[in-house]
Amino acid sequence: MALNHVNFTVQTTPTALVTIPEGNPNTFVTIQNNHSAALYIGDGTVTATTAGATAGVSVAAAGSISLWLQSNSTVYGVTVATTSTGVVKAIYSTVV
Repeated sequence: MALNHVNFTVQTTPTALVTIPEGNPNTFVTIQNNHSAALYIGDGTVTATTAGATAGVSVAAAGSISLWLQSNSTVYGVTVATTSTGVVKAIYSTVV
């Protein structure tokens, strides 16, 4: 098993944050947002809004969210303004 601790610069278009490899068991993931504005997470079509078909799940500034992901899943993030380098973080483990 490998522990993954990754830092991101999140853009105003969807940025892949976490991808769980195919064959990996369900995986607990924590995503932390140290940006000065909300981070929105979702699939590859996520937008930085709170309404509409592509609206993301909001992670408040200085907030975090933990969730379970199945194998072969990717979580994307987007913000209304590009973040500084490394202010969005994720930690999770992979087996395969």
